Amino acid sequence: MSFLLDLIYPKFCVGCNTFGRYLCKKCFNELHFIKQDRCIFCFQPSIYGEIHKNCKKNNSLDGVLSICGYDKLARKIVSLVKYRLQSAIYKDVLSCVPKETIKKFIEFKKRQLNPCLQTVPLHKKRQNIRGFNQSDELTKFFAEAISLPVIDIVERIKNTKPQARIKNKSERILNIKGSFYVKKRNIELNTTIILVDDVCTSASTANEIAKELKKTGVKKVYLFSFARGYRAHD
Repeated sequence: MSFLLDLIYPKFCVGCNTFGRYLCKKCFNELHFIKQDRCIFCFQPSIYGEIHKNCKKNNSLDGVLSICGYDKLARKIVSLVKYRLQSAIYKDVLSCVPKETIKKFIEFKKRQLNPCLQTVPLHKKRQNIRGFNQSDELTKFFAEAISLPVIDIVERIKNTKPQARIKNKSERILNIKGSFYVKKRNIELNTTIILVDDVCTSASTANEIAKELKKTGVKKVYLFSFARGYRAHD
């Protein structure tokens, strides 16, 4: 079946357009896999992407772990999946994530109480237009790679302007405010909820969800993402 699909829908590398895979070996090696995790708010080094105590004063999110930096190639991968509906690209890319990266996520998991995954939801109107949530493939990857259960307790109730179109951080925060609702509130309070999204830049979306989850008594909320905005020193 996969052979027939490849004939009907041939795969071309998103980096160099060569035939065979959505990301050839040469271009895959150009992805910037994150070795030094950092606090997403101050960008200083941080173990497992934990948010520093001082940075948490005005934030609800507890930490961010990402697979790679949001460089030109990662940006193109995310864009093709999100806006050109080529979700199969993630399967090719994620199947080759280095073992060292997977090991880091596994070690993070061992430090958490009852961890589970929650995909960052799309609004129903946007999901109906696309036909899928681009982050679901990432959730499946993490669920299988590090053996984590998946829950569905968060709903997006406001169809906001895409965060990627907003450059100013304060405007992003205002845009996403009040966009989420926790639809099931009987989850155990000692559960660690790990949100999953394609990209984390300002963390405004994840932080807003974390705020709503913590209103229900949830103690820890983290984010796993495919790509993360980063600075030159990474």
